[in-house]
Amino acid sequence: LYSLHILTAAPLLPYSYMLVIRTHLEKMGFRITEAVNGKEAIIKYAENDIDLIFMDIHMPEMNGYEATRKIREFEAGKKRAPIIALTADAFRDDRDKCLSEGMDFYLAKPFRPEEIVKVIRRFMPDRSKPVSRDYLSADHQIKQLRIFDRDGFMDRISGNITTYNDVIALFLEKFPKQLSVLSSLIEKQDLKGICRQSHSMQGMCLTLGAEILADVAQKIEDIAGHNGSIEEIKSLSALSEPAFREFCREAGTGFTRDLSG
Repeated sequence: LYSLHILTAAPLLPYSYMLVIRTHLEKMGFRITEAVNGKEAIIKYAENDIDLIFMDIHMPEMNGYEATRKIREFEAGKKRAPIIALTADAFRDDRDKCLSEGMDFYLAKPFRPEEIVKVIRRFMPDRSKPVSRDYLSADHQIKQLRIFDRDGFMDRISGNITTYNDVIALFLEKFPKQLSVLSSLIEKQDLKGICRQSHSMQGMCLTLGAEILADVAQKIEDIAGHNGSIEEIKSLSALSEPAFREFCREAGTGFTRDLSG
């Protein structure tokens, strides 16, 4: 089980959730090769004997769907590596598209450690007991949104304090800059850009358990994706700054960051 060679393909931003995945995979003893976009993923796959791939859907230069198609073409007549789709989307249509594009499974952010392990075991039937697909399609429970689901985040990183500090610090550094980018896109009324940016921000927030920030980002993405009202997007975006300041306090930082970028 521990000799597996795993390729992870995801953009540098948001990078925090990949840090969570890599921490668990390395802790289990897996060999990890990383790519930051679809084109690099194809090159890394061709250069290495890869057993399994975690593939983000939204990447620069080449997205996960196109990279998957290219890898499947390259594999023709060769060993087929399972490809696990990674995205903040959690709708059945998205799952169906992943499977139709040649992917084998689907994980919605944020990921729990047991989900990562289950997926690996599912595609290693000769080495461990297969896992049922039922957990993938289970409906999400409705719950009260929190500023910071610290317990959930700690569970996803197996209580690793070093990882906690690293990911929180990265989030505190990156989120204000990402919010500034979003504000600029809103001023330009660039709905496609807003949709992409808010999706990226949602992924960052889901990984940490910044539930209110993730909810705001998701709503902005939904409105922009359906060519909705810029004024409504502006109103939602205005909620991000106070929510981020509350997150800083609940994360135990003792300070708040300058949101001017």
